[in-house]
Amino acid sequence: MNRFAGILIATLTLCPAQAALLLGVDGVPNPTDQIYLDVGLTAVISIHGDGQTPSPQAPWLIVQGHAQIDCGKIIYSGSLSDCMDMEDPIICIVPCPDWEELLRQLAAATGHTDIEDFIFITLADTNRPPAPLQGLLVDQIIFTCKGRGDVTLFLINDDLTATLDSQLIHQIPEPATLLLLALGGLISALKRRRGI
Repeated sequence: MNRFAGILIATLTLCPAQAALLLGVDGVPNPTDQIYLDVGLTAVISIHGDGQTPSPQAPWLIVQGHAQIDCGKIIYSGSLSDCMDMEDPIICIVPCPDWEELLRQLAAATGHTDIEDFIFITLADTNRPPAPLQGLLVDQIIFTCKGRGDVTLFLINDDLTATLDSQLIHQIPEPATLLLLALGGLISALKRRRGI
């Protein structure tokens, strides 16, 4: 068994399969509109309970595409609640997990390629019986655009068997990149017109 498999195994009993938590962007839970964000800018991601999903929960928030997420603020007041940014050496318990290897395991288990970043969230309380999670649970997860192209956020249950929610964010290229793309299109059009 590798040295960080305990993270996955320890959480297997926390989350029933097919549970539903909702992602929010900039204060809007489960947004239906298209979301566009300029490269280099940030958005605030949140996690909301649907009022039916029982606690405790321990989801992974995974980024597919060129972007970064940083841990937010736990609103759910459970005594065991936590948000762990797996690449942040400050929160690592010695020895730190091999971040690259954990990325490979997440990609293999979920089928999501091009995983750039992820955090692990625990919403649990030893002092209260299981109850439906509702309302704002986690806030102020900072999403930062790192490149052009679409980015998808996946909220996945602890044993990596079900996607609880996902959110697509369109990253808008810098003006210089847009200018190069337009110039390339113009050159292609001129070549076709001249029969080159």
